[in-house]
Amino acid sequence: MKAIIVEIKGRHAAVLTDDGVVSKIKNRNYCIGQEIVIKNNRNKLIRMTAAAAAAIMLFVTPAWAYLTPYSYVSIDVNPSFEFLINRFDRVLTVRGFNDDGRELSKDINIDGLKNKEVQNAVKSVLNELKNKGYIIEGQEGGVIIATSSKSEAKKDVLFEKLRTAVNEEEAPE
Repeated sequence: MKAIIVEIKGRHAAVLTDDGVVSKIKNRNYCIGQEIVIKNNRNKLIRMTAAAAAAIMLFVTPAWAYLTPYSYVSIDVNPSFEFLINRFDRVLTVRGFNDDGRELSKDINIDGLKNKEVQNAVKSVLNELKNKGYIIEGQEGGVIIATSSKSEAKKDVLFEKLRTAVNEEEAPE
């Protein structure tokens, strides 16, 4: 875009563009009345705004995905526990689901389970339940594990992961 230098003050110059807009630019030894070609700053502003928006999305989207509950796992032994899981199978929160679960959650390091992989967190809770005598070794049907997810396929994969983890835990050494 063509422009004419209309005023010079120190390191800056005022230019009048061919569309009638007065802009401030760096003075590169210009003279008043000199005709120059300048870049359209509007495009630069649009590019910078788009880049800033993209950068924000780059950081916000993964955080949102990590912190949003996507699946639920419940362990029912009486006491019962509920795990909120994100889409990466990481534990967001664990809470006692009934009175016994809330009471026992005071003894279990619930905060230590956050951000762990769900199968490791479930193993930790099951081990604690065994240590407290709620689960008796060799007793059938003592533990019910249920999964729920926004995706049916994810629910099935999560259930298989947990079943495998629990079976590994119960396997004799």
